[in-house]
Amino acid sequence: MKKIIYILLFILPILLISCSSSNNNEQEESNFEINSMSVNELMTKAQVLFEEKNYSEAFKYLKSLADQGDAKAQNNLGNMYRDGLGVTRSYPEAVRLYKLAADQGNTPAQYKLGVMHLQGDGVTQSYTEAAKWFTISADQGNAPAQYNLGLMYDLGDGVTQSYPEAVRLYKLAADQGNGSA
Repeated sequence: MKKIIYILLFILPILLISCSSSNNNEQEESNFEINSMSVNELMTKAQVLFEEKNYSEAFKYLKSLADQGDAKAQNNLGNMYRDGLGVTRSYPEAVRLYKLAADQGNTPAQYKLGVMHLQGDGVTQSYTEAAKWFTISADQGNAPAQYNLGLMYDLGDGVTQSYPEAVRLYKLAADQGNGSA
C-alpha cells in the first residue's frame, strides 16, 4: 500500500507538470501561427472559426487584429462582447470596441453605437448621442441607421421632430430593401 502511495505521489506531479507543459506548448504554437499570418489570413480564419461556432478560438484571431487597429475586427469583437459569444458579456467593452471602429469610419460600428446609446447598454441612455451615431452611419448609406434615425425624427427623440425628414429617411432605407421602412 505504501508503495502505491509513493508511486502516486511521485507520478502524479510528473503528469501534472507534463500536462501543463503541453498546454503551454500548444499556446505558444497558436501564438506563433497568429503572429505569422497576414491580416487577410487572420480575418478569414476568424470568420471560419466563428461560422463553426468556435467562438473562443475566433476571439484569439480577432483580438490580434483588433490590437493592430483593424476596425472590422474591433467591430466583430464588439459583437462578441455584446452577445457574450466566447467571452463574458460586457456592454461597456462592446461600446469601447465599437467606438474604436466607429472612429475609423466603420459604418456597422457607428450604427451599433447608436443602438447602444438608444438602449442604454454599456452607456448612459442618450437619444441625442444615438441620433448622432445613426446620422453618421445613415449618411454613409446604412439602411438600418436610416430607418432608426427616421423613427427618431418621427417621434422627436433626440432630434427636433420632422415628419418630412422621417419620410425621407424611411424612403432611403426602403430603397435599400429595409422591410421595416
